[in-house]
Amino acid sequence: RKSWPMHRRVGRSNKVDNAHSGIQGLLEQVEEAVGAISQLDTTRKGLAEAGKELESAALEATKVEGRLAALQKAYSTLAAEHKGVLEEKAKTEDTLNNFRTLVAEARGEARAAEESWTRDQKRSKEAQSA
Repeated sequence: RKSWPMHRRVGRSNKVDNAHSGIQGLLEQVEEAVGAISQLDTTRKGLAEAGKELESAALEATKVEGRLAALQKAYSTLAAEHKGVLEEKAKTEDTLNNFRTLVAEARGEARAAEESWTRDQKRSKEAQSA
C-alpha cells in the first residue's frame, strides 16, 4: 500500500507534465501564429507600397500616352504640311519647266527671225548692188 500514494503522485506528475507539454505546444503555435501575422503584416505593407507604385506608374503611363497622342497629332500635321509642300514644289517645277519651254521656243523663234532678217538684208543689198 505504500506504493499506492507514490503511484498516485506519479500519475499527477504525468498529468502536470502532459498539461505543461500541451501548454508548451500551444505557446509554440501562438509564437508561430504571431510570426505568421507579422509576415502577413509585412506582406500587406509591401503590397500597399507596390499598389502605390502601380498607381504612380499608371499615372505616368497616362501622361506618356497623352504626350504620345500629342506627338502623333503633330506628326500628322507635319506630314500633311510636307505633302502640301511637295505638291506646291511639283506645281512650281511644272510651271518652271513650262516657262523654260516657252523661253526655248521664244529663243528659237528669235533666232529664226534674226536669220530671216539677215537673209532679207543680204538679199536687199544684193538687189541694190545689181
